[in-house]
Amino acid sequence: MQLYFFAATLETDNAPVLMIESTSPAPGSTLQIDAIDSNVALWQLWSLTSDGHLVSAGNSTLALSIGENNALIVDTLQPGNAAQLWQISNGTIVSKLNGQALTVTTASDPSASAVVLEPAQNSQAQQWTQTGFDCNTLLTTVSNGTAKDLLLSATAIEGLVMAPDGTIPLPAGASVTVVSTYMGGLATGFQIFGPENAAASVASFDVHQHQCVFEAGDVWVDTINYLDGFNVSDVQTQSGSHHDTLPGNVSVTITQP
Repeated sequence: MQLYFFAATLETDNAPVLMIESTSPAPGSTLQIDAIDSNVALWQLWSLTSDGHLVSAGNSTLALSIGENNALIVDTLQPGNAAQLWQISNGTIVSKLNGQALTVTTASDPSASAVVLEPAQNSQAQQWTQTGFDCNTLLTTVSNGTAKDLLLSATAIEGLVMAPDGTIPLPAGASVTVVSTYMGGLATGFQIFGPENAAASVASFDVHQHQCVFEAGDVWVDTINYLDGFNVSDVQTQSGSHHDTLPGNVSVTITQP
């Protein structure tokens, strides 16, 4: 798995990136651009599926979509829905449904500018740079396999983590992918909280990755704990690739038999 920032190609000091506007994204939330910020990076990062869906790292059930009146929004992921399929070519992000392109509305003052759909004209306001992560980065995907909405926290033990302070919503049936980066080490602690008590975790685990120098570092998960009928299951790890410039990956599922 790879995640991407999509940066607007504008003449600014720090290229702003495509993000979901709301601090609590939900179906119908609109899009804007703003500077990369670890506290909101979950809503600035996207995975690109093989068929052209752009899916939020902060909630795997939300995908970039065309809503009513040609509005650019995120909506519930619907495989095969043409309103959610995109083609990235020559720096533009174009709808497979109507051929229109993601466009920054205020290119001269882009901070928090809205992003809309307009006819593709190859203008500067429609140019985007797609940037992924290298093998000194670890992507940890936590899936909620229960029928309950949960909360997730991610804390750096070694290195850096792109996650907000406090907890992250982990809705039933959804996944959240958190980015950790090697800096003198890479270890991130995860805690899962149930809906009844946001102060006491029902599951926890730590993820690790060795430094990538000439080849990708080892990836592993340890210190797994769970209680109250919850379980940390289907733990999978995959080293990144130095040659292909790919990050390491961890995936776990929280279940409650």
